[in-house]
Amino acid sequence: MKSLQHQEWMSRRGVVMTLRGFRGDRRWLGVLTLVVIFALWQLLPSYGVLDKYLFPPPSVIVNDGFLPWFERTFVSDVLYSLLHWATGLALGFVAGFALGITMGWYRVVDSIFYYLIELVRPIPPIAWIPAMIIWLGIGHKTASAIIFIGAFFPVLINCYSGARNVDPVLIDAAKVLGTRNLLLKVVIPYATPFILTGLRIAIAACWMCVVAAEMFGTTRYGLGWTLFLAMSWGRMDLVFAGMITFGVIGLVMDVAFRRFERWILRWKPLAR
Repeated sequence: MKSLQHQEWMSRRGVVMTLRGFRGDRRWLGVLTLVVIFALWQLLPSYGVLDKYLFPPPSVIVNDGFLPWFERTFVSDVLYSLLHWATGLALGFVAGFALGITMGWYRVVDSIFYYLIELVRPIPPIAWIPAMIIWLGIGHKTASAIIFIGAFFPVLINCYSGARNVDPVLIDAAKVLGTRNLLLKVVIPYATPFILTGLRIAIAACWMCVVAAEMFGTTRYGLGWTLFLAMSWGRMDLVFAGMITFGVIGLVMDVAFRRFERWILRWKPLAR
């Protein structure tokens, strides 16, 4: 009898815990939002509320746009865009990290580069495209150079803020303990959350720069170039297929980086 009561109690407890977990996890709301939006997107053009040519429903986008594209050049387009993105992001992060940390820690370096940085920083990466095409020609180097600019400034600003705002108490404590290299032992570890924030912003900014760089003719490869061709052909199904592909890849990048960030900052209570 007691065994049956215990099993019944455990069963009820399991149901309660499941319901609490479901209520606590709000991610299902985001999934529900996507389902509703795509359902409306499918229904409204189908019933004539929206123009099927201007807003093709998801079924048409998949059948007429995505599937033929996948059979031809989809994989190579994605790989070329990821190559441009990764090259520009890596170079921009290294340069932004090095200059940002040194500007934030050494006042003389800050004085040397401050006005130059603030003069160049407001220039959008897209505005550099004509100059880059003239300097580097049409090819992968030009696309990567535009993406480099998109990564450089977010990383630089956040690294600068992290290095400049190190707690003076930590500096004094490290000096008392005889720490020789304050930059490596104190400044960079303290600035790690700032650095990761700059990297996360740069990841998204660079992915947006991929679209602009490839669409404006810096290269003849990639997702952005396919979008440009689809626009030239009047293929709205392929245009939306490319846009959705960009969005899905960007979402995967952000989710993966957030998991990486939580792992790096697992010592912080809010990072769990």
